[in-house]
Amino acid sequence: MPKSAKEVRKMLEDREKSREGRGKDMWFPGLKQGFTVLRLGQPWAGDDGDFWKDRFFHGGYKNKVFCAKNEIDKETGKPRKCKVCRAYKALKGDQSSFARRLSKLIFQRSESLWNVVAAKFKERHGKIEVTGVDDPKKFQILQMSYKWTQDLQDIFGEEEYREKSELGVTDPKVGMWIRVRRRGKEMDTKYDFKVLDNPCPISEDKSERKEIEKTLIDLDAVVKGSSDEELEAFLEKMTHKAKKGKGSDSGSSDDKHKSSSSGSSDDKKKSSSSSSDDKKSNSKKSSSSSEDKTAKEVYKEMKKSLEKGSKKKGSSSDDKKKGSDDKKKKDSSDDKKKSSSSDSSDDKKKSSDDSGS
Repeated sequence: MPKSAKEVRKMLEDREKSREGRGKDMWFPGLKQGFTVLRLGQPWAGDDGDFWKDRFFHGGYKNKVFCAKNEIDKETGKPRKCKVCRAYKALKGDQSSFARRLSKLIFQRSESLWNVVAAKFKERHGKIEVTGVDDPKKFQILQMSYKWTQDLQDIFGEEEYREKSELGVTDPKVGMWIRVRRRGKEMDTKYDFKVLDNPCPISEDKSERKEIEKTLIDLDAVVKGSSDEELEAFLEKMTHKAKKGKGSDSGSSDDKHKSSSSGSSDDKKKSSSSSSDDKKSNSKKSSSSSEDKTAKEVYKEMKKSLEKGSKKKGSSSDDKKKGSDDKKKKDSSDDKKKSSSSDSSDDKKKSSDDSGS
């Protein structure tokens, strides 16, 4: 029997709590205020591999699940199908306040993962001097949001950093350290990346360098998609959250009613008011009936609407074709009538001329 939504949510909470202890040394603790000096790791899958790994997710920090498309389906050889991505796609075109809220809660985002080693350094007169490798003296995973990923990626597009090696700044022998400066907090946080122009090995100690190279992490093995049960529980939770948001704005409807009823008779006001109340009542019923449904039912309706949409497109195309054929026939019929009328007129004219002569 599959796990219930409540059991899955509990599992996610337990996983988040245990992550700190289990993967403490694996993940870089985060960039602090001020300066941090890092060395980016070379491709983990060989020289032809990637320098970083993109990871797709839905939600935020406290309600975060990883998109199923992060993984390849062993049976099909293609990325797994993601229930949350399907639900988001089905919401397109729906302009209701509920659909807009849910879309914002579940749309797909991305981040990047990097192998990094931190350096010990001194700062003198605005210049950075690396003095060694900082603890734990091994590669860790740095997680960067999409916004700052592009700034790091730009470094790999510069030819000047690849003059001594195709691996560029990541080469363990002739690569370069990168100074990262963090300013601001939370939403106002900004990062500045600068490549230090002195090619050098990760460590002057050859044996230490070899040991550090062995700790390079396979990021392909780290990036996984959440299970279907986890994705379903997330979708249900976000659906409930979207329901609790503010309802549709009824102020504009009231203003229109006031405007239309001003200057009219009491009977018209009463009639207009009654009609407006009926519309509001029907609107509330419709809204409550659609928003009281579970995530599973919402998803099913989304799927049905997509199927109906594709059928309508097909029938619309056939109707247009039929209409075009009918128009052609009508035009042809009009031409024949016109031709017949013209011939008849000419015959009458000719007959009149003959009688006159």
